[in-house]
Amino acid sequence: MTLPGAWLYAEGGSDPILHAIGGRRSEELVKGVIEHMAFTGHGLADTVARLKARSVQHELRKLPGYGTWQLFFHDPNGAKMAIDFDAAEPGAA
Repeated sequence: MTLPGAWLYAEGGSDPILHAIGGRRSEELVKGVIEHMAFTGHGLADTVARLKARSVQHELRKLPGYGTWQLFFHDPNGAKMAIDFDAAEPGAA
């Protein structure tokens, strides 16, 4: 049986590390099961520009003590997403 959605793999890995299930109406989803999902990203300024161009509300902050940039926003189903960027990336205006 094949489930709709997307499978994400770690670099060089043969086993999926995340399966995002698709094909369900947003009313069927259970909120609050996962507080947020975090990913590592590259291209902070471009990512922020894309969110702004699509009028997606977001929060950008620098993690105290580490300097890592953290970009938070919600996906269309209301799930909180975080993308962490290296401290050396230039901050977005």
